[in-house]
Amino acid sequence: MTDVRYNKAEEKMIQNGDSKGAFESMLTRFNRLVNSSGILRDVKEHEFYEKPCIKRRRKIRESAARRRKEGRNALYKKGRERKTRPLGR
Repeated sequence: MTDVRYNKAEEKMIQNGDSKGAFESMLTRFNRLVNSSGILRDVKEHEFYEKPCIKRRRKIRESAARRRKEGRNALYKKGRERKTRPLGR
């Protein structure tokens, strides 16, 4: 288990009796760490058994959606590029 570290401001809050503020900030930090590590996503993904053929279909669909999204983003960026004039007249 990982030990919980807190900064000087949280230490002052605890000394002043404002432990609620310290708890809130530690809870926020914990939630941020859990979300960034991808633990919840992994748990939701393995919540139910998924047949291999269904898993393949899902991955193919996700890949196609990702490619479509990249294509849209490329078109958007291309349209947003600044049109420059040639240097010589």
